[in-house]
Amino acid sequence: MLDALDGPADQVRVVLFEGPGGIGKTRLLAEARQLCVGRPDLLCTDVLDLYLTSHQGQARLLLSIASQLQAAAEQQQLAGNHFASFSAALEHFYARMGESSEDQRQTLEQVFLQEYQSLADRVRLVLLLDTLEKLHPAIPEAAEFDFRELGRLEGWLAQLLARLPNTTVLMAGRPRERQRQLFAATLGAALTVVAVTPFTLEETTSYVKSEFAELIDFDQQQIEVLHTISAGRPVLLAIALACSQHEWIDLSALPAGFDAEALHYRETLSERFVALIVGDLFMRRPEIAQMLARAVYLRKGLRGGLLERIVASEDSHLSASELAAQLETFAQLVFVKRVGEHELMLHDELYELLLDKIGAQQTAIWWRTAISYLNEEIARTNELLQTRIGRLQDELELSANGSPLSYAKLQQRLQSLKIERLFYQLALNPQQGYQSYRELQSYAIAARDHDFDAQLQDELARFFEPHTKWGERYRAHLQLCNLTWERIVYEDGIRWISRRINAHVPGADSYMDAIRIAERVRERYRTIYDAYVLARCDLEAAQLQAEIYIAEKAPRGSQINANYQLLRDTLLEVIQTASTDDLDAAYARLILANAYNYWGYFERTHDRLESAITKYSEAILLYRQLGPEVESLQAVTLTNLGYALSRQGDSQRGLISLERALDLVTRTGIVYRVGITYNVQAQIFADLGQNERALHCVLEAQRLLARFDSLRAKALNGNAMGRIRSRIAESCGDPVQRDGEYDLADQAYREAIRAFDAEGELTRRVEVRAALARALRDWARDLEYRGEHCAAQRSESLAILAEAQTLTTSQTPQVLRCSLLEATASVLNDQGEYAQALALLDEARLLLPPNLRDPQGFYEAEATRELRIYWLRFAQIELQYALVAFGQARYEVGCTHLLRAFSGLFAFSPETAPIINFRELARRRLLKLNDAASVQALRQTTATAAAQMRVSAGAAILVDRLLEQVAQTISDRDLFGI
Repeated sequence: MLDALDGPADQVRVVLFEGPGGIGKTRLLAEARQLCVGRPDLLCTDVLDLYLTSHQGQARLLLSIASQLQAAAEQQQLAGNHFASFSAALEHFYARMGESSEDQRQTLEQVFLQEYQSLADRVRLVLLLDTLEKLHPAIPEAAEFDFRELGRLEGWLAQLLARLPNTTVLMAGRPRERQRQLFAATLGAALTVVAVTPFTLEETTSYVKSEFAELIDFDQQQIEVLHTISAGRPVLLAIALACSQHEWIDLSALPAGFDAEALHYRETLSERFVALIVGDLFMRRPEIAQMLARAVYLRKGLRGGLLERIVASEDSHLSASELAAQLETFAQLVFVKRVGEHELMLHDELYELLLDKIGAQQTAIWWRTAISYLNEEIARTNELLQTRIGRLQDELELSANGSPLSYAKLQQRLQSLKIERLFYQLALNPQQGYQSYRELQSYAIAARDHDFDAQLQDELARFFEPHTKWGERYRAHLQLCNLTWERIVYEDGIRWISRRINAHVPGADSYMDAIRIAERVRERYRTIYDAYVLARCDLEAAQLQAEIYIAEKAPRGSQINANYQLLRDTLLEVIQTASTDDLDAAYARLILANAYNYWGYFERTHDRLESAITKYSEAILLYRQLGPEVESLQAVTLTNLGYALSRQGDSQRGLISLERALDLVTRTGIVYRVGITYNVQAQIFADLGQNERALHCVLEAQRLLARFDSLRAKALNGNAMGRIRSRIAESCGDPVQRDGEYDLADQAYREAIRAFDAEGELTRRVEVRAALARALRDWARDLEYRGEHCAAQRSESLAILAEAQTLTTSQTPQVLRCSLLEATASVLNDQGEYAQALALLDEARLLLPPNLRDPQGFYEAEATRELRIYWLRFAQIELQYALVAFGQARYEVGCTHLLRAFSGLFAFSPETAPIINFRELARRRLLKLNDAASVQALRQTTATAAAQMRVSAGAAILVDRLLEQVAQTISDRDLFGI
């Protein structure tokens, strides 16, 4: 150890102390820390216990190391915030949660290593890591489905350590052969493994006489008794010594029947230990004994707030100060260790020795109280996160200057509280607790929160850890709940399907890989798949989730809707026949809610929007019947529903959906999701012509997302801002202000184009170009109406539309190709190139589904209602036909097309903003007729045509009123001499 502390400056030295529990490994690390104190050439962390959730996961462990080294540097008077950039990067990392996080994770690690290198250039750094065996235990039986290059978290840690300069790492853990091999393969000669073995009798004698010289002078017989009871393990030896000091045990002889050599030695040791210590403790110090009993079952740690609630539930009348004094007395016991500043835990050995020996009859009330307390802490943390979102942008700017922030720590705290609560939920009722685990995992995987996902896996694996009393006890409980460990492993295999879908692996097809994992899980666990309906449904839903993205090449791609229908029917039967509190029903609801969500996505991307709305709505209703852990999933589905409703012209309902989504995502504190929800909300307000509210929403989205360096966020915000600025321009009375708004729209759209081009999403690249081209077209129309030059805007509009056209492929949505043709025709129409415009309009009309080419059939078939987005396209095409006809002085034909245009528009949405735009464009062309009598005659022929066409009354009245106003305007010219 001393040699490792003085290793070469350009190298990392890693020492792994291996040994059984209670052997003194933690003490060795504490000794190492003392050796570093006062040495100006070393900066040493405290002992980082990897059992604690605060150190589990890549981002958390990096933060722990950075925080500890910063504190050590301040003690050594090394001025400056040595991890300021890392702190800022960490805030960004958590604020962007919900977006693909692999690039963010790599950036975070790179920033950490850069600042670590700067500090290591000045002084040697020492890292102390304890309880290594607890680091990402995962579920080993499901490891075959883990597709990640580094696999378990130990792989990442080994790679990290190998890259640390001028560093000594001292690690301690119980022997784990696979773990040791992994570190050896990565670190090579830099790793030294030291086996820590129990004391011999001579070493016990030396230890007692050197370390406990202030105690009574033990004779050799007493030392032999101590050695036998402790089996040479320093922790148990220290416990026995502390007990003897208080006369809690008799060291004159071994207890009757004590046999250290028997096979059942460990259980004998446990029984004797309890008899010698705990029994006497209850008589002499009952308040300490009760504290010990609580600690055995409240395994996530004792702290003031929780203990106050526990004591109150026991009808105790202890004051807060009395309880604090008891806690401090308890903390002095040798088998108690402090965790941070405010929590206490027992040494691992004590949990095993005392389980079911003390306090067992009180566990249920303790666990219920702990769950209630943690629920309140979770709610309080959510409230703090909500307040942070309002100030987040300013704080992120401050973080670059090294100011300490709490947003990332609040997110970590929220997750730690949920993991702690999960432990007590599992302890109280394994089946209910496991359902909470399912819901938490669904959220973590969907949010691409890989660290939280891994922590949840770890927690479950630790809870049911084999070869421990606790783990074996609860595995037996599973049998009583009709939930075997093999079923849990099977379900974890299913989750690897979803993880693969969400993971980017260069050069690989995520969706086909996910389908292959599904096939392997099915074959590996065929018995479970065939025997349990819900197990089968869970796997089918996961495989369908992969297939919807590659339906054209997935083996079962043509059967997606049929397979979803079968899945739905099966799950609904389970739900409808189950009792209210049946946990299988809750499991079925979770599977079905997720299935409806992805089924809705599949329908939406195939332009079956009405079906998508139905699926999203069913998913939301099911999510609401589940626990609070799926609120984030519900929020995402509400956002998708709001978007689908707006595309169907039902913008007011879409806003209601988004308001609810915004409430949920704000409460969970996921800033990326809050920003995206504001973005969608902004576009719906723009559809409704509520420009001020639209602008407020998009500016709020920019405020939240601008600093995250996210191409997708930049693209989405630019697109929304361009759309809103162009709408604002249309409503401006001042020509100079109009030009300014159109120019801002142009800039925003071009920023969106650059971002979408860099990101590579082809459909979005086409859509945003079409949107910019329309904005330039509208600007040109306004300039022309004012008598100013507009050729540049029109020419640029056509060039951008041509560019968009070259980007289309056979996979480009038909409705988008139709829109491009209509937009190009509209610019040519404005230029008076009517023949070319008509040719393009005829081509666009052919892209409409046959039953959508006549407004009379809009409501007559379900297929027509399903494709409501085409009604808007139909209206736009018919408007252009009308404007061409007006330009060619074919006014009766033009009015017929105008009737059809407004019929389509009313069928799509009577509240949509384009109605005003349609009227104004038609009015300008009709005014060129310049004869009021001719316009009045046109009213009569148009009314007759409307009756024959059976167009909607609203459309007929609107066109008639438009013609009346045009006639009046022409008459007013004569009246007023205009």
